[in-house]
Amino acid sequence: MKKNKNSNALQTAASVPVGAWKPTFESDDDALEAKLAWPMGSLGWLRAAFQGGARRQVSWDLRGLLPEAIHAAAQAASVFRRGVETIPGSLAGAKPPYRPLVLQGCHSVQTMLDAISVEFSGPEAHLFLVVDETVAKTWPAIGVLLEKIPFWIFKGGEPAKNLRSVAELIQQVRMHLKAKKGAQLENLTIAAIGGGVTLDLAGFAAGLLGCRHINIPTTLLAMGDASVGGKTGVNFEPWGKNQIGRFHFPERVVVCPEFLQTLSVEEVRSGGAECLKHALLAEDFGLLEQWSDFLRKYSPTTVADFKNSTVATALTKMAQMKEDFVREDPFEVGSKRELLNLGHTVGHALEAVSWDRNHSSGLRHGSAVAVGLMCKVQLMVGAQPEAAEAGRRITQCLISSGCLDEFRHWYDGAGFESGELWSLMLPYLRQDKKMRSAAPASCRIVGLQWNSLSGKVTAVSLDVESEPLEAAFKKSLLS
Repeated sequence: MKKNKNSNALQTAASVPVGAWKPTFESDDDALEAKLAWPMGSLGWLRAAFQGGARRQVSWDLRGLLPEAIHAAAQAASVFRRGVETIPGSLAGAKPPYRPLVLQGCHSVQTMLDAISVEFSGPEAHLFLVVDETVAKTWPAIGVLLEKIPFWIFKGGEPAKNLRSVAELIQQVRMHLKAKKGAQLENLTIAAIGGGVTLDLAGFAAGLLGCRHINIPTTLLAMGDASVGGKTGVNFEPWGKNQIGRFHFPERVVVCPEFLQTLSVEEVRSGGAECLKHALLAEDFGLLEQWSDFLRKYSPTTVADFKNSTVATALTKMAQMKEDFVREDPFEVGSKRELLNLGHTVGHALEAVSWDRNHSSGLRHGSAVAVGLMCKVQLMVGAQPEAAEAGRRITQCLISSGCLDEFRHWYDGAGFESGELWSLMLPYLRQDKKMRSAAPASCRIVGLQWNSLSGKVTAVSLDVESEPLEAAFKKSLLS
């Protein structure tokens, strides 16, 4: 297991001749591309890129293609793993400007809804709401707001996080603009209210439309992760989670802890896995143990804790910490922002397999990430036996937090042998967006290393052989 010494440099010296790919088309491509306003053939070029093993650090050489094919391939490049460079350059691939985080706190859902209703009531600024179906049903105040502001209800959760849902949202926005006399896209703001799936999808649609958007996260997971950083996107089967998207930075993020009082223990602990990840990135064992203790003690009867200053401060600190990583590397071209993916390579693969197993009910994102974190601890201890005590402390926090409980229940009922589960995960691991080469025996991950001089565990980008990673994953299943 070795650190990539050149991980800060863009690996763009090489390019791939797109003319060598063979696009594959499906019967409903034309209709979907029309709704998205994409050139015909764009979806075929996306499939060709995945089938050809394209990496986001390698530019696409479009020279030699027919003009209509160039437009379609350029559109595909602009959304493939949030965008790759093309030769020649294309406006379709132009990145939006980085927008620093504007974080707004609000203790009351009603106060927050009243404020945005007033702010976007004038003729020069209007709002379009994208609301998760469960959130809309749970909060009557949102239902009242929907009587005054145009909206689209997102239904289906993770299984519906795809281009068809994006196309439907875009169609609804265009219908609104057409119906509202004098409405202009440049004056429109899409406000997403929901968990990470809703925020990712709405932000991607806003990026494609070229309008502003704000994020109003309603889960602990979204408050510390999806709402911050400008990453948007959707899943693209059979190639996995968040493979199609764009960078599109929100105008602001509104954090309202009151939303959290309606969440189940399982949902809170799913978000808690990201809190534990951020504590590891901060190299702060005290913060790690504080979050673990909070998650272990949480129950729906203690929702008042979410309104106190300690929790509100912790949520703000977590969002600001992620922004520190984003500011240094907004478009993830180096290795700094990549560190935010700690636990996610294995986690995303595990999550994808769980949804493949049951299309209506797979593992929550945070539950899978918790397993990914445990795997990285085992990998570190296997490579550095002197890190055993640090590994023990992290393992104890992961276990006592309860963040692994949902996975254990799923794994016990799934009937997988550990080797079978790993085999199902492997194709997703090799499609991970961080991969810089197509070497079949290697995976690129964000792992952990023990620094004996500082006495701290640090996150690092690693190229690791699949064999030790498999061994660490299997060992984590026994923890």
